[in-house]
Amino acid sequence: MNSNLRIFLLLATLGWMSSCTSGPKEAKTPSGFRYFHHVKTEGAKPQAGEYAIFQVTMLAEDSVVFESRGQGPAPKVIMPGAEQLATGNPSPVTEALALMSVGDSLSVYYPLDSMGRRPPGFENVNEIQYNLVLTEIKTKDEVDAEAEALRQSAQVRIDEISASVNELIDKYKNGQLGDQLKTTSTGLSYVILEEGSGPNPEQGQTVFANYYGALLDGTSFDNSYARGRPLSFPLGSGQVIQGWDEGFALLNKGSKAVFFVPSELGYGASGFPPEIPGNAELVFYVELEDIR
Repeated sequence: MNSNLRIFLLLATLGWMSSCTSGPKEAKTPSGFRYFHHVKTEGAKPQAGEYAIFQVTMLAEDSVVFESRGQGPAPKVIMPGAEQLATGNPSPVTEALALMSVGDSLSVYYPLDSMGRRPPGFENVNEIQYNLVLTEIKTKDEVDAEAEALRQSAQVRIDEISASVNELIDKYKNGQLGDQLKTTSTGLSYVILEEGSGPNPEQGQTVFANYYGALLDGTSFDNSYARGRPLSFPLGSGQVIQGWDEGFALLNKGSKAVFFVPSELGYGASGFPPEIPGNAELVFYVELEDIR
């Protein structure tokens, strides 16, 4: 091979490599939000009236403040039509999703100086970065049918738990739980129905739990099953009632239990009207799904 041909092939190869390794190019959405495509395909894009289902990581100054993966069902948004776009406040996420096909990944940036007053905790943040992956596009009929199927499935589960909780309440009132019932020094009583595995959560760790709450007469006031995703909260932070902060510290991942929470560890004399009257003892069936 002569030297001129070698030089030609080398330059051609370097040029090809340069084109393959160049970073994503900046562009702007119709409202002027900066974005970069990381993966871009040529598939169909979500149209007005369709649902875009996606995963998102939200960052502020390179710090992750929210991540949708592992938080239950993936976020979804119905794509707005022209009239809604003309009259509503522009959304960087919605505008970015309109530019994506299934499998695409993209970063879009929202400058906080456009908000006027910045939200608490973001006073020194200049912009929010949303890393998006579009996973599915569905019609409204498809989403409605799935939601109804999930609602029916959740109701079956709720009915099963309700029957079990009412049976345990009767045994609790009649002193028939025997050695199953444990009571802490603060007055929290509990029954572990199924042991999990691994260590118990430590203070500050985030626990993910499904729950069903009822009064001592069996009246249900709240549950996570109807919402289709567990509740998450940092243990010991005071974001939930004291009975929960104490009770979940007694469990490990996979545990199923029932808490009998005296009013002083719940909502006290004021209650939580209208669902929870003052001085109410509360009953919670809980499933500790995850610890992070």
